[in-house]
Amino acid sequence: MKVVLNRRHSPQMWVASILEVAKACPGGLVELHLMQATFVRRFNTTAFTVRNLHPRSQPVEQTAESSLANVTYCVTTVPSRDSIRDCAQNSVAGYHPVLFVPAEQIKLAAVLACEVGAEDYLTIISLEDFVAMIVLGLAVDESKDHLDILKEIVGIYNKRLSEVETDLSLLIEVR
Repeated sequence: MKVVLNRRHSPQMWVASILEVAKACPGGLVELHLMQATFVRRFNTTAFTVRNLHPRSQPVEQTAESSLANVTYCVTTVPSRDSIRDCAQNSVAGYHPVLFVPAEQIKLAAVLACEVGAEDYLTIISLEDFVAMIVLGLAVDESKDHLDILKEIVGIYNKRLSEVETDLSLLIEVR
């Protein structure tokens, strides 16, 4: 996937551009691996396990879950009652569940969380906002260029994707 990023745009817009190109790649794999790469870059850890909550019977509804410390992170491109219920259920086990969805799905995820009674147990964050905040924070902490931080995250994404996926058309080339 070739993504052209304008250095003058915001990190949030850069991530939105990547996710827009990723829409042509069904299954939510780009989003999942991008989030994992962001966590690996931010927390300097590869101890990040993923469990599919809803296998890809319908590719766009794949949801995956990862845990780090006492927080469980769920990533989905199309929130559903089942994916929200499953993510929120982690609060029973003592975890704080966080659901990541594309910005365009935030309102739907919030409505569904209310419908299943999970609004008090679940933090819902857009993928774009989260990755942008990590990029901004790391750039300040490390006195680096924002776009260079995003490129590092994309590098981690590409390495991970090459190791675990067979469809290498999902590799991201930033221009």
